[in-house]
Amino acid sequence: MKKTLSVLLAAAMMFLLTACSGSKWVGNYAGTNSAGEAISMEFSDDQKVVYTRGDVVYHGTWEEQGEELRLYFGGRVGLDYEPLKVTISSDGNSIIVDAPSKYWKADTYIRQ
Repeated sequence: MKKTLSVLLAAAMMFLLTACSGSKWVGNYAGTNSAGEAISMEFSDDQKVVYTRGDVVYHGTWEEQGEELRLYFGGRVGLDYEPLKVTISSDGNSIIVDAPSKYWKADTYIRQ
């Protein structure tokens, strides 16, 4: 009985540790935006994001809000475009980046 309980507790701890290790958002994503520019986004565990558009690099922060992220770059990406809104695909292999502006076209980037 004690061995069975010990094994079950150990399995539960392993499951919890695995489930809590990192965010589903953390990683690198890349692609081409609707204007034909090369884009990459790197999300880190410390809620920092690096957004690269061509040769221009923006450093910002991300905040999880339900099933979405909000990206903040202090207005450097554009006051009309921030915060950027990010959603992730159900398989976690791509993200869609959108903005609260009629001039922004949503783009999809693939996990690298």
